[in-house]
Amino acid sequence: EENIRTYFDEHEWININRQKTGVVSNIRLLDIANRIIGKYRGLCGDGRIFPVPHYNTCLAGIRAVAKRCGITKHITWHQSRHTAATTVFLSNGVPIETVSSMLGHKSIKTTQIYASAPRMVA
Repeated sequence: EENIRTYFDEHEWININRQKTGVVSNIRLLDIANRIIGKYRGLCGDGRIFPVPHYNTCLAGIRAVAKRCGITKHITWHQSRHTAATTVFLSNGVPIETVSSMLGHKSIKTTQIYASAPRMVA
């Protein structure tokens, strides 16, 4: 909640510092995002808006999806992040600058490595 602010443009924005890199992210909340936030607001008692599952719970979910897709390779968190960046975002025309920002990279050169890598984990 403390990271959501209204600015001069009368829109709500999320302002956060990325934990790993310290990079500041400013994300304008669109109407659909505000409706989703409204649905979940108040469910957490710790100031968060959404209940955040534990890392192991998320990883188990990713591996369950991979299994249902017939992927037998051992899947890691990094592989799923890389696949989202390449197969979902870059391959569908999301600008590399936007992908770099979403991933919290300090340098676009890091994201360019993703762009030149193979696009599938299977």
